[in-house]
Amino acid sequence: MHVDVRVLGKIKLFVNDSEVNLGDRKQRLLLANLAIERRLVEKSQIIERLWPEEEVPENPAELVYNYVNRIRAAFTKAGVDGAAVLATSHNIGYELKVAAHQVDYHRFRALRARAEVAFNDRRADEAARLGRLALAEWGSPAGLLGGTPLEREERQLQGRIRAMQLDYRATLMLCLDAEMRCGQHRRLLPELALLAADDYGSDDQELARLRMLAHFRSGQKKEAIMVYVKLQDVLSEKHGSSPDEETKEMHRQIKQDDETLNLEGAEAVAHAATGDAAAQAAPSFTGTNVYQTGEHARSFVAQHITYNEGSDNT
Repeated sequence: MHVDVRVLGKIKLFVNDSEVNLGDRKQRLLLANLAIERRLVEKSQIIERLWPEEEVPENPAELVYNYVNRIRAAFTKAGVDGAAVLATSHNIGYELKVAAHQVDYHRFRALRARAEVAFNDRRADEAARLGRLALAEWGSPAGLLGGTPLEREERQLQGRIRAMQLDYRATLMLCLDAEMRCGQHRRLLPELALLAADDYGSDDQELARLRMLAHFRSGQKKEAIMVYVKLQDVLSEKHGSSPDEETKEMHRQIKQDDETLNLEGAEAVAHAATGDAAAQAAPSFTGTNVYQTGEHARSFVAQHITYNEGSDNT
């Protein structure tokens, strides 16, 4: 009996590939939170996840009990022992007895972890492949923030949703960095443009630096400079600020045709003086890439672009 719980978008339950009717929003949200935790969750914590503090109804524990029974009934109707899969522990709380691979969010995190290992081992092609598989767990493209997990934002869910979106963004940045290292700069240009077209991407300096670098490596110096000019305008209009020093430095390097920005030049810098030992001592991936170290933390659902291990010819 195969169970699959999905929380990265609409909350859904599948048993043997058939969708199970979970009932109303609160029941779906209860199941989703238990699936994310995969441990005993006390009733008080469940109540905090279901209602904002000022909207907690009378007898919330009784409502939670009713939701649990309905979810169990849905499991049972689908051929799964509802009482076994959604267990009560000493009247303290509830635990959803599912494995990590049965929840899309945990599959996403496992793939991301493997991608990070590959990236830190300088296996950029494998890091990109695993990272894209992780992003695919979020489903169809839904904008720069990676869509909204748990169906929609509510006040009591803002912290959890934001953390999940930042996980998405970090994975996306790993993919983009790995693919740039594989020489995929030309192929990435349409995706980077879509990222920048979103309101949240228009002022993202990390994204702007990636676009500038991809254009420059594709022999499009003028377009690279135009990305910088557009960023200047947006930052001034939206925030009354200007590009940070890292972005200004890349702009200066592009204007001067600095060869260290080319793929070969970047590799030479990474291996300078001490060869492979220098590469092995390089910092590990920690959620932002070597071209992107600003403070913005955005998210984007990756476009469905087939990964190609070959480099672009420039």
